[in-house]
Amino acid sequence: MKLKYLPVLIATIVVAGFVVTFIIQMNFSKKIQEHWIETYDTVAGEVVQEVVDGIAGVLKTVLTDSLNDPTILEYLANGDRDSLRDYLIPSYEDFKRNGIEIFQFITPDLKSFLRMHKPEKYGDDLSFRKALLNVTSNKSDVVTYEIGASGIGLRSIKPVFKDGQFIAIAELGLYLNKSFLEDIPNEQNFVQLYDEDGKKLEKPIVVTENEDLTKEISSEDLRKFIENEDYYFLNNGFLYNVIHMKDVEGNVVGLLISKTSLKEEVALQKKRNLMTTFLMSLVIVVIVVVLFMILRSINKQVKSINLTLEKVASGDLTVKLHGTSNEIGAIANTLNETLRKLQALFKDSQMSFVDINKAVSN
Repeated sequence: MKLKYLPVLIATIVVAGFVVTFIIQMNFSKKIQEHWIETYDTVAGEVVQEVVDGIAGVLKTVLTDSLNDPTILEYLANGDRDSLRDYLIPSYEDFKRNGIEIFQFITPDLKSFLRMHKPEKYGDDLSFRKALLNVTSNKSDVVTYEIGASGIGLRSIKPVFKDGQFIAIAELGLYLNKSFLEDIPNEQNFVQLYDEDGKKLEKPIVVTENEDLTKEISSEDLRKFIENEDYYFLNNGFLYNVIHMKDVEGNVVGLLISKTSLKEEVALQKKRNLMTTFLMSLVIVVIVVVLFMILRSINKQVKSINLTLEKVASGDLTVKLHGTSNEIGAIANTLNETLRKLQALFKDSQMSFVDINKAVSN
């Protein structure tokens, strides 16, 4: 290989090496980012679930405390609806100030006895409600999501006993409206999938803090959210993940979709990648330039040596190379010494011929 092609070859090898290294580094960085986002998704989901579980726990505790009141039990046992309603009005007003709107009592045969939120409506059959059937059958309390005429609600439902006798079912709950969503960290969006009769809605009902949610989440993403609670995606610096809201039988009746801003983290990641790309490019340029300068210097010295040898071959022994401190310079110095000795030898030969000529002439 000719020396003049060496810089191109070395530069190509260096660039190829850095390109491969860059691709590996970017792929590794992408894997780290994906793992980090997956971990963040899990943590964010757990935080939201803890808040929802906390609200459910509050409902259950408040209902249990209310049913420890002997006056309430007495009115229920006697079927005294008006007295029970009047007695509970102060408590119910306090509940409403805290977002708890559903407060109801149901008879053992699953007829509405008293709705504090709609006291004028009672006596209707509620046997179609799965949660009430579950409580009646198991005689144990449940906390579940259930769809009603006013939308989906989070409800704590508990059997009521007096002197060991099953006398009623009590229900306390709240609707998943904007007030509920505002109590949960990050931006929350609720999607109702079924109507109050249990029929799947052709167009899901969306309760959201962001009116543009339907534009941000495609129908395909919504389908994946319904099918897989672990599904999430990142779009425009926002992480979207989901919590399934299930009824007492474990059927998904709604979705709680969280939107968490990761713009700062994503921007830092992009900045780091850009900085890495810039530094690697700068290193490549510096290495190529330095190699070019070194090889150019070597090539120049080699050409100088070749030119000198050509002059020597033509009989010019007066030429002299300028030595340098590198290995090529050492060769030049050796060649200069060789030329000096040849010149001395040539002079000696000339002097000998002169002496011979003189002797022959005499």
